[in-house]
Amino acid sequence: MLEGKFTRDMRSHIVDAKDTELAGRLLAMVRACQNDGVGQDPLYAVGKHWGSFMRATRGDLYRAVESGDVGAVRDLLANFWRNGLGWGVIGGEEAFAGFCAMSDDVYRPYLHRYLRSLSQSLDGELDVDAIALPPTGNPFGMVMEGRLVQENSIMNYYRGAYLASLLSSLEAPVVAEIGGGVGYFARALLRENARITYIDFDLPETLVVAAYVLAKEFPERRVLLYDGQPRALTQDVLDAYDIIMMPTYMLPQLQEGTVDLFVNTISFGEMSPAIVQNYLTQIDRVTRRFLYHENLCEVHFELEEFDFENFSTDFFSVPESFKRLFTAPSRWPFFGPDSPHHAFTENLYIKNAGPGVPR
Repeated sequence: MLEGKFTRDMRSHIVDAKDTELAGRLLAMVRACQNDGVGQDPLYAVGKHWGSFMRATRGDLYRAVESGDVGAVRDLLANFWRNGLGWGVIGGEEAFAGFCAMSDDVYRPYLHRYLRSLSQSLDGELDVDAIALPPTGNPFGMVMEGRLVQENSIMNYYRGAYLASLLSSLEAPVVAEIGGGVGYFARALLRENARITYIDFDLPETLVVAAYVLAKEFPERRVLLYDGQPRALTQDVLDAYDIIMMPTYMLPQLQEGTVDLFVNTISFGEMSPAIVQNYLTQIDRVTRRFLYHENLCEVHFELEEFDFENFSTDFFSVPESFKRLFTAPSRWPFFGPDSPHHAFTENLYIKNAGPGVPR
């Protein structure tokens, strides 16, 4: 089933005019996020340690944006799996070097564990096309039946498929996420249910990558990129777009009671409890149905390799207006109870019925 590791360079050496135009729009988005972020409420700022990590790894992006170098932004995005844009999220230079040095005999059984967890979590047979990575960003991984797969694509396919199924009866569901990573969850979600409107609230350094991935994956979809213009995220705006990419400080502009599912995965632990609690207050305000999050429940503090704050779910409280439907240990090896690093839980809540809360 798994045919071997794949590390070949997948980038095209022909400059695509559409990619250049997209890079120009994304450069403008990052610049607007940065400019308008000055003086914003610190409860929407990047966490202390994650901010230091971003500054240490995203220098090429900062320089390209500051100088207005569209070509440099385009080239960085075209290789984000293997450069600074992927560090701490999907890959990066060190991760790629480590992957190249790893033998098939080590990686193959590791990936098999993800595939086994996925197969056990699905109702039907495994669809390899559904977990395959797009060539966008020059990914690396394992070839499976002629397609490229990696643990991130497996995890996010399951999240997208499962959470999309919760909304299948709704005519025009809205899903919002804090910290969308490189966009693979949104990609899976929108492939499963084309009626969904997806909103990503994130830092500009990662928002730019997710916007790139989603714009490349869904060129026919209506995408709203943050442009610095005063804009309330009303129901009319949500109806007018399929994909909406916003900095975190725009969350208070989202109209109350417009979100059917709010999501956060693997990032609340990197934020101070005050920041997370503020986000949960906002989530309570805008969400009318479901809240799903995967976050830390235990970390081995004796390990010194982590460079973020490691706050577990004990440090924040989900608002009482949400009823917990389930909580369970993460099904994924790197985040599960047997991980030598840390343990995460998967948590699903539903909004208690009340005035203005349709069910």
